[in-house]
Amino acid sequence: MSKFCCCAKHPYINNVKVVLLNNKEVYYKFTNDTLVEDIFHDVCSSMNLQERDIFGLAMLCNDEGWLFIEPSEFMHRIITNYFVPTDQKCSTDIFFLPITKSLNHCSLQSSYPTVYFRVRFYIPIHCINERATQHIYYLQLRKNHVLYELFCDPNVYLQLAAFALQAELGDAPKIFNPETEISYFLPELYYPKKSLDILENRRINSTFLQLIKI
Repeated sequence: MSKFCCCAKHPYINNVKVVLLNNKEVYYKFTNDTLVEDIFHDVCSSMNLQERDIFGLAMLCNDEGWLFIEPSEFMHRIITNYFVPTDQKCSTDIFFLPITKSLNHCSLQSSYPTVYFRVRFYIPIHCINERATQHIYYLQLRKNHVLYELFCDPNVYLQLAAFALQAELGDAPKIFNPETEISYFLPELYYPKKSLDILENRRINSTFLQLIKI
């Protein structure tokens, strides 16, 4: 099993950084016997996550984007074979997704090899029973919404952002004039930057206030 390491100051080959969906970074030590699923289950346990089947650990690769790592692989083999300088090619025989191009991993910009805890399978929300699972699932959807720009109608973006805003901050202040006052939230945390460049903050504030029905 892996060992949790929260404050390592120097990089070691037997450390891996895991980035969670809330952008928190946690560090784990591993041995030659540590499997990817050992790290995965330790991460899930740290979040009291019981429903685990829809999640996984993924690598961010230059050519292919997010690729999930086979749970039964040894972590040290992943580190040795895949976390290489970007001018070296990688084997691609352990990923769930079909790969046709060589992989150039970019995580060496960090001091530690880095993997990401993400949703692997998207399912209807009513199939999720635990509150903790629902929250983590929400974080993934929000990240997709803000960072990866889903192909949605602009009005759908506004509605989704309003739902997220109300879920996290509740109702807007009772006394708030979006025409004259600074927003009580950061729009870039709830709305894609590409669209923020087009819309005025004043318009976004006004629309959000209408959608959340203060």
